[in-house]
Amino acid sequence: MRGRGSKEIRGELRDLILKQTETLRAQTFGGLTDEEAQEYDQRQKKIHDLCVRLSGAMEDEAREEHRTPGILPLRRRAS
Repeated sequence: MRGRGSKEIRGELRDLILKQTETLRAQTFGGLTDEEAQEYDQRQKKIHDLCVRLSGAMEDEAREEHRTPGILPLRRRAS
């Protein structure tokens, strides 16, 4: 089974980071409830997890992009 692609992961990261930004603004201008602070911490952990998964997905995609079954990519010498 293939994992999620980098485009999907980036989209989820974008949404989470925007939510984190909104939460930080709320904290600055009015404070956070305990529940909001806990949700912030949970999102931060999710962001970290997604960053790790994004790195792996990008490596997989780069590998697939350059893969031809049974043939290694050629390396050209600089002229």
